[in-house]
Amino acid sequence: MRRDAKVDAAPLLEATVRWAHDPLGFVTQTLKAEPDAWQRDVLHDIGTGLATPDEAVRIAVASGHGVGKSALVAWILLWAIGVDVARFGDDRSVIFVRKGIDARSRPPLVMRGVDTMTLSGRVVEVAAQHRADAVFVDEGGVGGGVVDRLRQLGVPRVIGVNFAGKPDGWAPEGTGPLFANKRAEIWGRMKEWLKAGAIPGDPALAQDLTGVEYGYDARNAIQLERKDDMKKRGLASPDLGDALALTFAPPVHPLWQQREAGTGPRILDRDDDYDLFHDL
Repeated sequence: MRRDAKVDAAPLLEATVRWAHDPLGFVTQTLKAEPDAWQRDVLHDIGTGLATPDEAVRIAVASGHGVGKSALVAWILLWAIGVDVARFGDDRSVIFVRKGIDARSRPPLVMRGVDTMTLSGRVVEVAAQHRADAVFVDEGGVGGGVVDRLRQLGVPRVIGVNFAGKPDGWAPEGTGPLFANKRAEIWGRMKEWLKAGAIPGDPALAQDLTGVEYGYDARNAIQLERKDDMKKRGLASPDLGDALALTFAPPVHPLWQQREAGTGPRILDRDDDYDLFHDL
């Protein structure tokens, strides 16, 4: 008889919430594991809080050892791929793979000087390898051609993301920050995810995640620094950061749930807060 993943995972998910501020207690009391000394140090770091963006990045890197990871929970979380498409000669095209809190196990693919056809071919390979639940592509500029090509090649669940587009506004007004556009919104979600997520120990990625400045528009909505302005400050375009952020565009239901329901990808209700375990 087929096991119900939602029922099987429920006790572990409840325990995860209960021990949210004490990860060491979660591992020792709920998982009944005995962490090594370095594992205890990592868990202690995660539990002490994240005072600065730099600290969030450092702990996200450290947490990539997989301490307390559950195979069941890992299985039911979504595979999401973010594709940032280079626009200029010194920019990078990046393919970033994330599964739930794990964006470390599979390092991003970084390419320079590739055309949209070559990039599309690499995305096809990565999507097939991981059986991606969704592929989010920056569709601005030449990125629209990548979206069209991937759909032409039959890649399922390809979703174009317009950085300049309107944010989804899932959080009711007054209960969360306002964002000026889609790019600011997905970076905001990524910032929250970094409190528990695992990323590669890549200096270029760390620079991307901490180098972008922000301000507020006339509506007091958060607006990220433009890439051209970053280059004037001597910084590279944050292509790795954008690719990872793209994986936080509107989530879809996992493939196994789509097959059971007999439906295609379904965007979660706009009034739902972003939740890795939503609707599982």
